[in-house]
Amino acid sequence: MDRTTSGTERQAGRHFAGSMTLYVVRYVEAHGGRDALDEVLKRAGETRSLDVLADEASWSSYPQLRRILEATAEVMGGREHLFAASAEAFGLMSMPSATEMLQALGSPSALYANLGQTPEIITTVIDLDVVDSGPTEATIRTRFKDGFEPFIEFCSFQAGLHSLVPR
Repeated sequence: MDRTTSGTERQAGRHFAGSMTLYVVRYVEAHGGRDALDEVLKRAGETRSLDVLADEASWSSYPQLRRILEATAEVMGGREHLFAASAEAFGLMSMPSATEMLQALGSPSALYANLGQTPEIITTVIDLDVVDSGPTEATIRTRFKDGFEPFIEFCSFQAGLHSLVPR
């Protein structure tokens, strides 16, 4: 799929890959227990099963993911838990071929330099640009596409994902 996602696809709710809900569900259950997870899903108004929420091949709509991230921050006691949920995702990733591809780039700076050119395999409603990239740092600009309001909980979650690259 190219970076110009059709309006139909964005309207259909194919906004965020299942890996995002997987990371949150596993984190909340591991650090807050099943009661905390049940409370997050209740507050988020979530009707999908845990199997669907933990399926990397599933997709969430913008409102679904937003409600889950906001409820997680409330139940767990702060947005820092969203950063931690995505930063701990490395242990949940099951994509050996992707890991090999990333390692073949040779360095985190090479990966960051190409980050903005990746296909929309994780989200169809975000534009990501690497503004500057050097041997030990990168400046990344993340913007929601028109019609999707930014929210601070996503910023916390996204920052944790970006912290995975050097690892």
